[in-house]
Amino acid sequence: MTDVEQPEGTQDTAAPNAISGGSPVSSRPSPSHRTWLMITIGAFVLGGLLGGSVAALATAGGPGDDTATSSEADAGGVTAIEQAGRRCGLVNMDGRSTASGVEVGDGGMSLTLDTKGNDDSTGIAYSDAECMFTQLKMTDAIKSRVEATRALDGRQTGDWGDFDASWGYHPDHGLDMVIEDQS
Repeated sequence: MTDVEQPEGTQDTAAPNAISGGSPVSSRPSPSHRTWLMITIGAFVLGGLLGGSVAALATAGGPGDDTATSSEADAGGVTAIEQAGRRCGLVNMDGRSTASGVEVGDGGMSLTLDTKGNDDSTGIAYSDAECMFTQLKMTDAIKSRVEATRALDGRQTGDWGDFDASWGYHPDHGLDMVIEDQS
């Protein structure tokens, strides 16, 4: 093997590479080594971001979960009933009803719904009541009982989670329901 001449004033600092038969190896990482290093660092950063996002979703109730899960007032003093009413467009930011047939009472801890019947000139649409049922996570069993109620059945009751409800129905007067937050 012959020595390679170095330009004057420079010095060869590369060490021979045993794999390539003694050729000098640069002290800088190869492009593939840098690529793997960047991928590894990126994976750790992405993992940290995803881990934080998953933790945030777990405490927030998950993606797309915009229903009231607790009837306790949040940091802004809004109860689950008020929050549900806002989401359904039935309650304004002050906690007051925006529709005839909806009344929030007891500091946001009770809700009275009155749907429009055949003889009524006021009241909310049944779809608005259904929105509230969904937002308050009313169980399917209670919804079925509400929908099956006849005028002859009188006042009915049911409870789920932190909520108690009582209701009556007559075709001429619609559904009349009171929901109370028991938390």
